[in-house]
Amino acid sequence: MPTTNDHGQQMACARLLTIVGLAGIGLIHLLDSVETFHETRWLFWAYVALMAATVVVSGALLHRPTVRWYEAAALLALLPLVGFVLSRTSGLPGSDDDIGNWTDSLGLASLWVEGAVLLTSGYAVALGLAARTAPAARTPLRVSPLER
Repeated sequence: MPTTNDHGQQMACARLLTIVGLAGIGLIHLLDSVETFHETRWLFWAYVALMAATVVVSGALLHRPTVRWYEAAALLALLPLVGFVLSRTSGLPGSDDDIGNWTDSLGLASLWVEGAVLLTSGYAVALGLAARTAPAARTPLRVSPLER
């Protein structure tokens, strides 16, 4: 059974990896937003919202890491992943030029980072839920300060 210190280290690692992954998602969409601004304006603004959300959730994870913020990180990773698949299969409204373009390097990098964020945030959620349901360690009742 992991000790409290092990649990804290695992949560710290998951938090760090999730924050770095969110920064990666924001950076990848920033790089893709230049072309998108001229091609599909609504998608550009969706990218801006995604980038802003990655900053907000990363900041929240840095200062107040709770299960809810890890769930938000997972959602931020899942949404562009679904968008990638839709853009490559049926196309997005006003943007059908990526249909079948499964080997786009930024798209593949995005899938990799989004998958990593899904895994690390999911791991943190599982650790957080396990910590909530774990029984408290039994300590003997002390009647006086001299008892051991």
